Amino acid sequence: MATVLDVLKKSLEEQRQTSIQFLTNGGPKDYSAYKEVTGLIRGLGVSINAIEDLVRKQENLEDANE
Repeated sequence: MATVLDVLKKSLEEQRQTSIQFLTNGGPKDYSAYKEVTGLIRGLGVSINAIEDLVRKQENLEDANE
């Protein structure tokens, strides 16, 4: 069963992939737009990593409580 964190992570990964495709297809029309997209990609990556860390910590706590 998917948890809230699983659903959130999947959504962020989809947004990140869409932004990467936009970038690689020449979407940004100027440097400012390029910086905005790359910042979004970086921020989504950081968020995904934070969710993965939370899931790992939660699993470790559950294992410790068994």
